[in-house]
Amino acid sequence: RWIQHVRGSADPVLREAGLLIRPHPRRLDEWQQVDLTEFKNVGFFGGHPVDPASKNDYFDSLYYASAVVGLNTSAFLEAGVAGKPVLSILEPQISQDNQEGTIHFHYLTQVGGGLLETARSLEEHVLQLSATLADPRAGIERARRFTEGFIRPQGLDEPSTPRFANAIIGTYGWSR
Repeated sequence: RWIQHVRGSADPVLREAGLLIRPHPRRLDEWQQVDLTEFKNVGFFGGHPVDPASKNDYFDSLYYASAVVGLNTSAFLEAGVAGKPVLSILEPQISQDNQEGTIHFHYLTQVGGGLLETARSLEEHVLQLSATLADPRAGIERARRFTEGFIRPQGLDEPSTPRFANAIIGTYGWSR
């Protein structure tokens, strides 16, 4: 349905844009029988990024993306760190239990003004996606503010992992 709405857009950029579908690693089986060959310029690629090659593929898919669209995924966080505009559709049959019905989803919509640009319908989403591709600056700024407020609260240039590890070491009295 999403691809049909994007391809049915009045925006010629959306009608021709390259679309990369990356299913969630735990939901790959659901996509085994999906046939996307009727759609022009749509790729289906990516596995669970656990080995070096698939991690590189995952990074490249975010780095070279103009925007990232999803429902509820940790890829939102990685896309924000990569400085990409991030969009989501809040459809009632999905959102109540899997988006707005979860605690962590609210972080994505509120911290630092919110990472996600959300829509309540596919029609509204397509308009947002069109505007984002025409001028990504607002989405890039949302990604920066969110990353600064949630991922790197000590500053964008200050890695959080060493601080986290030191906190655990200090809490449990472990030594290096």
